[in-house]
Amino acid sequence: MGLKTFNLKKLIRKLLISVFPFLVLTIAYIISNSDVNPITGKAQLKADIECEGIFLQIRNSNNYEWTDVHIYLNDEYLLLVPIIYPRDVIVALLRDFKKANGTSFDPKKMKPEEIFIKAKTQRGEGTLKRFLTHRNPIPIKNHN
Repeated sequence: MGLKTFNLKKLIRKLLISVFPFLVLTIAYIISNSDVNPITGKAQLKADIECEGIFLQIRNSNNYEWTDVHIYLNDEYLLLVPIIYPRDVIVALLRDFKKANGTSFDPKKMKPEEIFIKAKTQRGEGTLKRFLTHRNPIPIKNHN
């Protein structure tokens, strides 16, 4: 009777190929559902952000409050908010965002493109960067 040869390298390769996608998905799930970034160890801010017309709406999706909140619009315009409680929503006028020289954001002339939020939390300082999508109303045709 002949013995089958055992190729350890092929077995390890097959095992890694079959386990790797599961490992990546598991890590992604842990990161997305964690309040702390496992790589940096810093607080991971979570928010629902909507920009519509002249308003910006931010919902704190974490289970803890954010304090000393700095909200940057397009990297240049800043709005300071003392506190945003868990699950609370703030609505800000885009014109309330100001440059360091006092110039207000003008939603009639400029387009809000990205938001960067920095805040203190019970888990340390946290950040969030998000590119904005805009809701454009669908024109209603008059069939008269």
